[in-house]
Amino acid sequence: DRRSSFPIRRKPNISLTLATPPLLCYNEQKWVDKMNINRWISQNTNSLKGKTVAVTGSTGGLGNELCEILASLSANLVLLDRNAEKSRKFGEKLKEKHPLISIKYITVDLSVFQSVKAATEKLKELSPDILILNAGAYSIPRYKTELGYHNVFQINFLFYSNT
Repeated sequence: DRRSSFPIRRKPNISLTLATPPLLCYNEQKWVDKMNINRWISQNTNSLKGKTVAVTGSTGGLGNELCEILASLSANLVLLDRNAEKSRKFGEKLKEKHPLISIKYITVDLSVFQSVKAATEKLKELSPDILILNAGAYSIPRYKTELGYHNVFQINFLFYSNT
């Protein structure tokens, strides 16, 4: 049997060093918090004061949490979202917690190339230091865009380029 020649040995309590903070560890049959995420961030990151970070998909999921962290690091934010009202509400919430940061808004629908083109032009004017392409779609109704691509493919993989 080929599998018997490559035994898998499992050692208990092995920990790996990763680039991300270890949030949980297994201890005596219970999951317990190992480290406070805010403390880890403050100990392992530099301030982003004076830097502008543009983030797509900031109103939900990872983008939301990422913007919270970036704001805590004093980054000025450009929120690129499809839902302008939701984006502004989120921005106001961030401003309450972090009054010294600047927040700008760009409405963009990634399934419509004209919207992406307009957002790109606005973004060029703001010239962010960091661009985080976080937005994505997977579990939405499927349709073909005006360019003939499936909307999920266009949202996740295509981008506007004027070169």
